[in-house]
Amino acid sequence: MDHTDKIVRARIAMQKLCPFIYLIITNMDIKPWDGRDPVRHETAWVDAYGHMRYAPEWIASLSQEEVTGVLAHEALHIALQHVSRAGTRDVEAWNAAVDAKVNDIIVSMSGRIQCPHDTKDMQYVVPQNHSWGPFSDIDKKSAEQLYDEIPKQKSKRPKAKGWDIHKFGDKSEPSDSKSSDGKPNGRQRMSQRELEGLERKWRELISQAAVLQRMKGDNPGGLLEAIDGILQASVGWRDLLYSYITNEIPVDYTYRRPSKKSGACGVYLPSTESELLRVVCALDTSGSISREQLSQFASEVAAIGATFNNVEVTLITCDAQVHDVYEYFGREVTELPGLKLRGRGGTDHRPVAEWIEHNRPDACVVVAMTDGYTSFPEDSGPQDWIWVVVRDGAQEDVFPFGRVVRIT
Repeated sequence: MDHTDKIVRARIAMQKLCPFIYLIITNMDIKPWDGRDPVRHETAWVDAYGHMRYAPEWIASLSQEEVTGVLAHEALHIALQHVSRAGTRDVEAWNAAVDAKVNDIIVSMSGRIQCPHDTKDMQYVVPQNHSWGPFSDIDKKSAEQLYDEIPKQKSKRPKAKGWDIHKFGDKSEPSDSKSSDGKPNGRQRMSQRELEGLERKWRELISQAAVLQRMKGDNPGGLLEAIDGILQASVGWRDLLYSYITNEIPVDYTYRRPSKKSGACGVYLPSTESELLRVVCALDTSGSISREQLSQFASEVAAIGATFNNVEVTLITCDAQVHDVYEYFGREVTELPGLKLRGRGGTDHRPVAEWIEHNRPDACVVVAMTDGYTSFPEDSGPQDWIWVVVRDGAQEDVFPFGRVVRIT
């Protein structure tokens, strides 16, 4: 049986095995590597866009059950957004964590499906009884939790590898591709807007697929809990801001402060230097915000100074109008000297956008802390917006632009 027949049979088999995975697979672009794609790999690769390419000879060498497992493996990476959730984490450790998560789901399925077997040269990350290497209770943990359990020292990590490549960001380079000098290119950057679009696309599909899986009444390896974690995730806004910084703020090199590695290698190396991060924080001080929530807003703003270096914060207090504007730099952000929270009227973020347009057009990002019951600007302007919303605030679909996260 050739590779094409095996792929078709795997699709058909998945319809009965796992309706959730089947719907994801039907929305993927699955093709053999034919020489026209810029990346060649001896097994398979997948990216956040839903592209999967495989080596025909490798698929042909696997059993039908293993091919079904490969398709399920790649589909789960996409459905659980493992590629886009990688952030700035160590690639090798993250790949091990997400492989353990998806393969635990696969080995928990009943039916004609299995992960590819280890070879004499390579051990794969295939859990047994929800455990593998440093991981235990894999079915009860997220990929992030598993990642945190991996030893930081590479010498202490299990000698295992996934059979595929997870491509981060760019459509043409996998995470471990090589440049012309033989060194890893590293992950390619995906813009914040592109990331948002991909998440919306897959979230809608995941919601539909989750309904089918619940109708079947099957929950292999904690799949339904993993799905709920994606659909109901409350992303920390500081994590989101950090992701924004690493994707959008340029980093340059400077010889003014030599790298700490210079002494060890005997060569004068430059250190990295980030551009100044200009953030506008808009605090909703309207009457619908409680005193407790106002205090929480102020605490979250102060956390910026503790989390990020080289940051300049313009803090705006506003209800239906802009009341006060404060400028803080560096460690001042953690203390917020002189801050007064005036307002308690209605809520309107249009004056905030107008103020930014005329006074801080060079701001990189706007962090708007609110309950979301407001009048919105027509557009975001040149800035990216992060709406930090209280637990009982407005639903995500009322926000016309930007990312919405909740304070939990």
